[in-house]
Amino acid sequence: MERLLNFIRGNVRIRVKCRYPERFINICARSGVEFWDMVREGEELVFTTHYADYRYLRQREQHGNYKIIGVKKTGTSFFIWRMRKRYALLIGMILCLGLTGLSSFFVWEITVSGNEKVSAAEILSNLEDLGVHIGCSRLTINQDYLSNEMLQRVPELCWITVNTHGSRADVKVREEIPAPEVIDEKEATVVFAKKSGIIEKMVVLEGAKNVAVGETVQAGDILVTGEMESLSSGTRYVHAMGDIYARTWYTRSVQLSETVGIKNYTGNEKTRYTLVLGGHRISLSFRDLGWEHYDKEIHEKKLKLLGAVLPVGVAAETYEEYTVEYVPASNLEETLKARLLDDLKEETDGGEIIWTEFETKSEEGVMTVTVNAECLEQIGEVRKLTEKDLHESEETG
Repeated sequence: MERLLNFIRGNVRIRVKCRYPERFINICARSGVEFWDMVREGEELVFTTHYADYRYLRQREQHGNYKIIGVKKTGTSFFIWRMRKRYALLIGMILCLGLTGLSSFFVWEITVSGNEKVSAAEILSNLEDLGVHIGCSRLTINQDYLSNEMLQRVPELCWITVNTHGSRADVKVREEIPAPEVIDEKEATVVFAKKSGIIEKMVVLEGAKNVAVGETVQAGDILVTGEMESLSSGTRYVHAMGDIYARTWYTRSVQLSETVGIKNYTGNEKTRYTLVLGGHRISLSFRDLGWEHYDKEIHEKKLKLLGAVLPVGVAAETYEEYTVEYVPASNLEETLKARLLDDLKEETDGGEIIWTEFETKSEEGVMTVTVNAECLEQIGEVRKLTEKDLHESEETG
């Protein structure tokens, strides 16, 4: 901080030649001359001092048995003095600093953090409807109003704040975390089949089995009941729990046109630059690309001055050319089979795929890949014991 203040006031880097450098240092000490960054080079001393102290040393030069042989003036005051006759440059600099200070009252950059499920585009779109956008005054941002409105508009959020730092607005959010399902272990429940299949294995932790290994069950059938009978206490109800593994069967298909276009990049790249003024874009390139197919990637950089974001930026648009090559869909057959298996693993929620059989056929310009699969998976799911369950149990009994 002290160096910065000295630079603003103006410094003088001088070179002094004297036969007795120690005597010169004593003169400076007795006269209250401040100096720093001193280097001794034989009979010469090089150091930095204030302009007022430099003038004092210059006046004592003849009587102090030393000679000032080099002077370099640096600092804001000297710079302004050198620019005193360059009116246009000086006025432009003052206007630039003034506009920079004025632009700090407006938002020219918005960042979003803390979001995972809710996209940044959705958050920014809703904020724009509420008046927070590029070019808005940061003095009009009302935290309480924004928080209340955004939580109503985006129910997936549980907390949001908009902090402004100069011309930048940092939007920080927290997403709603679903409350875990509270299981009441005293509540009467049943374990039912969420899928159809043949029972392969039963691990019952609580309750009475309603089916046996080897039986075929349909989706919705009760596998383990929470209604239990005993000779001593009669009917009692428990919280049925258990893992029920069954063999299940799936048939899934995916279709693709018999000819598929794939990208082949040529290696040709072009970059265009766009001047960004607030929310407006001015292209600095006027030539047509001359390409039929290309990918586009944009990197935007805002200009900053003294840490403040300016309403001026440059966007670099990179274009990469590619050609489209049409190949038979049969070339992608193995890729489609792998995709079907991945879908099956996700659908069985980690279940084991025991057996698969693939079939590929083409009709009317469309290739269809079908998989028939047998899986082993956990099909039991817990729900409350209902009056309907009790009524059906009485009829069965």
